[in-house]
Amino acid sequence: MPPIERGKSAEADEDKENLISLRRDLEKAFKSGENCDMAIALSNGETIECHRAILCNRSTFFANALKPGRFKEGTTGTVEMLDDPPTAIKALVEFLYTAGYKLTTVKRKQRYTKKEKQEASNTLMHIAEVYAVAAVYGAPQLMRRMHGYFHAFYALIPHLSTLIRALRHIFNWVPEERCLIRRDGHFLKACMKYLYLDSGERKEMNELDPDFFMHLDKHAWKLIEDDCDNWACNWLGEVRGTRVR
Repeated sequence: MPPIERGKSAEADEDKENLISLRRDLEKAFKSGENCDMAIALSNGETIECHRAILCNRSTFFANALKPGRFKEGTTGTVEMLDDPPTAIKALVEFLYTAGYKLTTVKRKQRYTKKEKQEASNTLMHIAEVYAVAAVYGAPQLMRRMHGYFHAFYALIPHLSTLIRALRHIFNWVPEERCLIRRDGHFLKACMKYLYLDSGERKEMNELDPDFFMHLDKHAWKLIEDDCDNWACNWLGEVRGTRVR
């Protein structure tokens, strides 16, 4: 029988279907709690039943915590995560199983209802908590996912204090060298412009978190100045017919 010729596109489609099926099966394993051989104890008294083979291969934190003879978790099979928000730990574990974690985003529009704004505030705090947990327990892909969500929600919140609480939580838990938000020029510039439109908001920001306010002054203004320099160079280039690329 001659070999069956398969095009690359057919194989790619099949691979995609297989990955979707694998993710679905892993999600089922996570939610069912069947055949588990370890557990995570949460601060609210709940316990998440998990599989060592998955978490230890997906996270160096769990791999180290569950090594036999190293920590008590290696013997008991229970990892206590009592200092972290339970919903954030659940998001982390779901991501380690499925490589995915989705939040429902609010569509951009001119006006938002009070309910939509309140939901955005609650979601922003959840994003900050998941972001911090992902940084602490070594899930950089989840950090990047939450970073994207942070961009989608921070401009929707009705009260500046929610943004400050979210940033404070992130800055308290995430080392500066690993914090994507601290190095995010687009966010810093947007935040600076957002605050400097209103002197009352500037005062509130400075009172709530003077360290972040100083961080904005130090970094965001430099970014804005760089933008102005680039615009000026491009304008001069256009005038002279030698636009800077």
